[in-house]
Amino acid sequence: MIYLDTNVYNAIIDHTHGTAALQALEKSVAASGIEIALSPVNIVEVMATPDVARRERLVLLMQHICGPRLLAEPESLIVDFIAARTNDKRLVSLALLDPFCVTQLQETWSDVRGNKAKTFVVQPSAIRFVSILKDVTGLFHAVVSRHGTMVDTGLDLRLAESEEIPKAIKERTREMRRRPVSSKPPSASVCAAFFSTMVLCARLTLFPDAVDRMWSLLGISDSESRIRHTFNELSFLHSEGSFIGMGALAARQSRHGYQPSNLMDCFHISYLPYVTRFLTLDESILRFARKFPHSKVLSRIQSASPWLNAFSHSARR
Repeated sequence: MIYLDTNVYNAIIDHTHGTAALQALEKSVAASGIEIALSPVNIVEVMATPDVARRERLVLLMQHICGPRLLAEPESLIVDFIAARTNDKRLVSLALLDPFCVTQLQETWSDVRGNKAKTFVVQPSAIRFVSILKDVTGLFHAVVSRHGTMVDTGLDLRLAESEEIPKAIKERTREMRRRPVSSKPPSASVCAAFFSTMVLCARLTLFPDAVDRMWSLLGISDSESRIRHTFNELSFLHSEGSFIGMGALAARQSRHGYQPSNLMDCFHISYLPYVTRFLTLDESILRFARKFPHSKVLSRIQSASPWLNAFSHSARR
């Protein structure tokens, strides 16, 4: 099962024009026997594309080449890992049988994939929230590249869903960027701790439903109690599982300046244990993988260029 970075879909439509070309590409993928897995993260990135015509071309491409099974939301995979790692019987209902989506999103994808006249409908508020998440990640990069911690973000997690948070984030980011950058990169565990706080404690994440269900089952409702539980009972998340992988990439990327796509890059990385290959054109992700040549999981990160060339050639035949 191959997983494509969203930049690969964009590269394909830049060189694929018209229905006939899409149909040829669809036949080529089918003949190869490869399953291209789509994720909710891909969908969010595509739906955040401001150019409406390009956005719909991207959706049409996914309808032609992606398999019927939608990968689960990253948060669902994280909660599944927590349930398995803690063996907490209260969380047994959150366990997944496989890495595929079991929510309404799967039904939506099945409907959209089965009828190419349809598309995804996303509320403008959801796109604005993605923008806020990217701003939070920008603040995070500004903090960790100066060896700061969550305390240095200056954010009141109780305001995470309020209208005050975007302004507070931007002001604090400007303040942090006035400080000198550390000569040493931040640790992956510090970055993992940030992601666990952001996703689990503050609900600053793409698909918080699984997280909400976890806290409800644990009977923990306020952010301060969630932080205590995360750092006391779930501290393994800062050295194992998705968050440490996300943290390792974020630590590496923090040395090269913040890019708005960095947050989505980290969410893409969370799918690595579940796919055979993750194809990307993002040089920062490819550089990251090359830093760990003996990692079996990171070896699944590969350049999409050879794959794109091969399929482009076969689609023209």
